[in-house]
Amino acid sequence: MKTTLVMLALLVAGSAAADKPCCHPSRTNAPKCPFESDRKESDRLRRALRDGVFVPWLENGRAPTPAEFAKRMKLSQSEADLLLDEMQACGETIGGGILRVPQSELIAVAWPLANVPTGITVTVAGGKPAFARCAVDALGVSQMLGKKTTVEAEARDNGSRLKVMVSGDQLVSAEPPGVAVVKGEGCDNMSFFSSREAAERWRKDNAGEGELMTLAEAVKHGAKIFGQITAGLDRPPSPAPKEKFYCNLKALTPAQRARHQELSKALRTAVSEKAELPNGFGLRVAADDLPMLAEWVGYESKCCPFFNFELDLARDQGPLWLRITGGEGAKAFIRSEFGL
Repeated sequence: MKTTLVMLALLVAGSAAADKPCCHPSRTNAPKCPFESDRKESDRLRRALRDGVFVPWLENGRAPTPAEFAKRMKLSQSEADLLLDEMQACGETIGGGILRVPQSELIAVAWPLANVPTGITVTVAGGKPAFARCAVDALGVSQMLGKKTTVEAEARDNGSRLKVMVSGDQLVSAEPPGVAVVKGEGCDNMSFFSSREAAERWRKDNAGEGELMTLAEAVKHGAKIFGQITAGLDRPPSPAPKEKFYCNLKALTPAQRARHQELSKALRTAVSEKAELPNGFGLRVAADDLPMLAEWVGYESKCCPFFNFELDLARDQGPLWLRITGGEGAKAFIRSEFGL
């Protein structure tokens, strides 16, 4: 992660030092960033950032090209290039907007997203994983876009895989449950750790670098920062799904949630085959896993009652299939929820 973020720093430095101006070659005068001067123009630019940059980025897992941005915003290419120039001016002056790749019109950074591998991904339901600049940035995307997100990363201390689900400024779940965050100087030192103890050891080894945060505190911090990017903007129109999906975490006691997370991890390990269904997914496991699977379904059906669960065990200890299905929109939710 540190190497890739150094690359980003070099991109920024290169952008400032490049012989060409910040802007599209057809522009002779560099535009100014309106974020701190004109409310109307600021809202116009923030809306373009959200609808033309962030939304397609998280749909496709990468930054939009200038042509894709123009098409999304329904602008001529010259109009779109001017808008991107304004975003670039904000990136160079206040650390918001975008930063382009040096000597290119392609977007390298749009806070809180990065177009190079950072080891931290954020995914919205129905979209593809996109790289976030650092831990705090990733945790702020949900509040910024008003959508539930799944953040995945490796713990800085031991490389173990972490999975965090966020809804707005609220932590929904974390695997493992003891994840902590250190908010240090710059993105290189804003990292996830497998436990509070591991984070404290790292800080001790680095002269007390940064602020130690619980995961819930880091989620609120990221939401406060990046929620400002879209705060007060009207939500883009989108067709409402026929059914809404909200997991009720209060349906389980703390002990049951811990057991559910343990069983979820065991289920992911046990799956030997996946099958895509018209309205969900099928997961194949060994017949011997039936007790574990039945217990997991019992917990999952309490917190997610909108799913249909079907266990199908073939005779003579044949293959055991778990089929999870639901109404319209359930398939995308299942894909995001279970990482399929």
